Amino acid sequence: MHHKRPIGWHNQHFIRLTAEITDYAEAGAKILIENGWMEQPPLASDRDKLTQH
Repeated sequence: MHHKRPIGWHNQHFIRLTAEITDYAEAGAKILIENGWMEQPPLASDRDKLTQH
């Protein structure tokens, strides 16, 4: 038997799930930063310095 759900049911659950995932990711990032485990992303090379001989 197919049960009908109210309009917007999926949208409400998606919004709640997205908020929970965001909170989880933020907590994980804070742990990484507090322990010095987060790596610095690669930086662009200093082109002026590279061209000097």
